[in-house]
Amino acid sequence: MFFANIEKHSNFTYYILFFKFCKIRGELVTYKEKLLEKYPDLIYEITWTKEKDDSFLQITLNENNLEKITEYSKEISNILDNYEKELPSKYFLDISSRGINLSIQKENLDNYLEKYIEISLVNETKKIKGILWEIKNETIILKVNFKGQFRKIEYKKNNINLIEEVIK
Repeated sequence: MFFANIEKHSNFTYYILFFKFCKIRGELVTYKEKLLEKYPDLIYEITWTKEKDDSFLQITLNENNLEKITEYSKEISNILDNYEKELPSKYFLDISSRGINLSIQKENLDNYLEKYIEISLVNETKKIKGILWEIKNETIILKVNFKGQFRKIEYKKNNINLIEEVIK
């Protein structure tokens, strides 16, 4: 990631570029690119969340073995140490398993009340995680955390493409 700050001075334009990259083998590589290069089939998702003043780097793995997840957590943490200029000075690293057989049929939602789920909406790539709060005939209500504030949001069942249980 980089950004440019443009300043004008005496009819000249100066471009000041600030690079937040690490240089590896002569190429600029971000921490995400490095992790995905090293673990292409292991990493399911990398996301940043912010709750109040705290930043969380959440990495979800396609791995169910707790011992292996612990090993990968140490390796990933060591890799991230090399990217301290690219990352916030203070953040929490949260590495978790995606779990197994997580798909939930809409007919079986009653078994997942007050459990953490993830939904994918039709024609959208963004996934929404939250606690399944209520089930109605045509809709479900998720309790979703937005920047430290919990909100109950209603989604139409026919607009939901996929529902999966999330194991934290």
